Order: sequence, then structure tokens, then C-alpha cells
Amino acid sequence: MTRAAVPRLTAVLIVFALLALAPSASAFIYWSNTGSTIGRANPDGSGAVQNFITGANEPCGVAVDTSHIFWPNDAGASIGRALLDGSGVTQSFISGAGGNPCGVAVDSAHIYWTDTQATGFLARANLDGSSPDTNFIPSLNYPCGVAVDSHFIYWANRDANSISRANLDGSSPDPNFITTGVTKPCGVAVDGSHVYWANFGSTTIGRANLDGGSPNGSFITGASAPCGVAADATSVYWANSSANSIGRANLDGSGTNQSLVTGANIPCWVAADVPVPPPPPPQPLPVVPALPNLAITNLRLHPSRFPAANAGDSIARKRRRATGTTVSYNDSQAATAHLTVLKARRGVKVKGKCVAMPIRKNKTNGTHRRSFKRCTRYVTVGTFTHTDTAGLNTFHFTGRVGGRKLRSARYRLVAVPVLGTRTGSSDSARFRVSL
Repeated sequence: MTRAAVPRLTAVLIVFALLALAPSASAFIYWSNTGSTIGRANPDGSGAVQNFITGANEPCGVAVDTSHIFWPNDAGASIGRALLDGSGVTQSFISGAGGNPCGVAVDSAHIYWTDTQATGFLARANLDGSSPDTNFIPSLNYPCGVAVDSHFIYWANRDANSISRANLDGSSPDPNFITTGVTKPCGVAVDGSHVYWANFGSTTIGRANLDGGSPNGSFITGASAPCGVAADATSVYWANSSANSIGRANLDGSGTNQSLVTGANIPCWVAADVPVPPPPPPQPLPVVPALPNLAITNLRLHPSRFPAANAGDSIARKRRRATGTTVSYNDSQAATAHLTVLKARRGVKVKGKCVAMPIRKNKTNGTHRRSFKRCTRYVTVGTFTHTDTAGLNTFHFTGRVGGRKLRSARYRLVAVPVLGTRTGSSDSARFRVSL
């Protein structure tokens, strides 16, 4: 890949921002130069070395942990690695890294990188380079930079103008975790309280709270096609690709210096190995108090055999001695009791179920109806309701349902409590209507 022109960079620039795990012997900032080198300098910009590591193949990102430096070789489809002092360079530490591997992050167990294409992906491998998985988070549209903390993975969506987030195992991706409100967010970093991103299509660095709230697309202004952002314990860093410099500001956005390091070659990607405060643990889910029990118990009909009334509703205000019965039960709450009357009918057992008695021969096996085992089934006759109080409830049931008098037969009454959207446990009792 040729990266001599800024327009070509817009298709591949991805940023890394490292959450360093522990302080190294000496703290530095790092950046990748278009062509073949990785640069390094002290955090105050002094001691800059543009060719700290050489021989890379269009390096597209840089990340560090407590012992190594990592970078994607965009033109080599590989991930490179070296010791922190720049020795032990391996340009193909991980091979087969994708069509446009750009942007890299590292934590205590894994290496992460993005493949910046229209059908790109976020990949992951073990820290020793084994078990690379280019399908870790698939089907992404120009993912542009990756960062990781102890709880989540973050990446920028260049064409969607958003920052995404997923769990460390790649589950539950949220493509619109932060809506940046600017063009071409390319690069993302995270510390213990904020998420940062570089706006390559603008001149700003954005920032939002760690939970994605209060996004500010112009947190830092005056950058020059920034492509890459990093944060350490005190500062925010970015690469000014159009000005060939590395910029820095305080964590609150003050003290901006757009020329902390100069003389870079279309720099993109920046990393820092100064430790940052760890993010707070995710807030525990609120404890939802258990809802009180909702149940009807001790359903009784006294007497259990009675004649039905010739007129009236299902529930009578006054008890009539000659007809109906007294229904009593306990409701655990002031709910609405839904009462269903079911009539007993003869049936036969078929495949373990009590069904209506067949009239003709069974079409399956040719046996007659008398060969089936008899059973009793219940069919719904009608329903009515009663407004309960918490505790004991009693009312006079007339033996009428749906405006009709129950015929002489055996029945079952089922009472179910309903309170709002909740349905509680029911109770039932048998009764008989006589002439």
C-alpha cells in the first residue's frame, strides 16, 4: 500500500489508544510513520527518534504493553512485534491479518486489530500470537481504530460517525455506543473516566464519558487531520498527519501543543506507555425487590351442592336461601379474581389426554369407542369476576354464568388472581348443581 498522499490515508487510517497495564522502566510515546518506521519520544516531546524501529511495511498503528511494541503492517497483512528497547524485531509475528490491518490494541491476554474495509472486521489473537481469529467481531463497515480496557473493547466507525463498544469476549456489540456528530472518526482511546477519538475529517479531538454520555466532538481543537489518539495518566496525544507532528494536551483539554514532536512523516497512530488510572468496575444491576406473593387459596363452596337461581347475575348482593351457594377464599392481595366455571363431561383417554368420546371408529387403529378407557374432562361454561380485598373474601354465587342458569351437572370453579400485568396462582373447588 502506498501512503504518500493524504487522500489514500482516509481509506485506511485507524488509530490506536493504549490502556497501559503497568509502568515500564522509562515512559515514552510512540507513533507510526508512513513508509517503514516507528517513532519514539519522551512524553514531553524530547529525545524524538523517527526511526526507532525500521523495516516495517506501511505500519498502520502502534501499541505497547509491559514488554513489547506491536504494529500492523498494512501492506504485509501481518502484525509486527519488538521488545520495548526496539530489538528483537519480527515483522510477521502474526501473519494473515487481513486485507487492510490497521489499528492495534493489547491487554494482558490478547492482541486486537481492525481491518479497515467496507466489509471489515475486528480480530483477536492470544498475546503470544497464537490462535488468531479474524472473525472475532465480523461484518463491520470501515472500523477505524481500536482500544481496550479491563471491561470492554471500543472501535471507531469511520463512515457511520460513531464509536462502538462490545464486551471483552466480543459479545453484545453496540454499534452506536457514542454518536460523535463529526466526520470520519478515526482512532479511539480510553482511560479510567473517558473515551477519546480523533476526527480525521475535521480538526478536533472528541471526548465522552466512559458510559458514552456527554459526547463533545470538539473537546480539543486546532489539530491537522488528526489520525490517532492515546491517553496516559496526565495527557492526551494525537498524530497530526497533515502537519507531520504529534500533539498533546492535558486530560482536561487545556495546554494544547500541536507541535510536541515535529519532523514525522505523515504520522498516524500514537500510543503511550505511561500508566492510566483503571476504569471503575461496571455498576451492579439495581436490586429489584421481590414482588409480594399473589395467590388465591382455600377456595370453598358451602354448600357444594345447590340449585341455580332462575334470574340474576353470577354474584348476588343478598344471599338467597333456596338457590346458590357461598363462595369463600383467601386472596393474598387486593386483586381481581377471575372465576371460571367448567362443566364435567365424559371423555376417553387418547395418547394420555382426556378428549371427547369418538362417535365413529377410530381412524388410526380401527377400534370402537367402547375399547377406550373412560375419563372425566372439563369444558369452560363461562367466566365472571370479583373485586377482592386482601385476606378473606366471600360472596353469594347464584349458579348463573353469562346470563344463563347452570344445568344440573357436576362442575369445577377455578379462581385466578390478576393484579395489573401479574397473574397469580389459582385454586379450584368442585360443586354440583341440582334441581
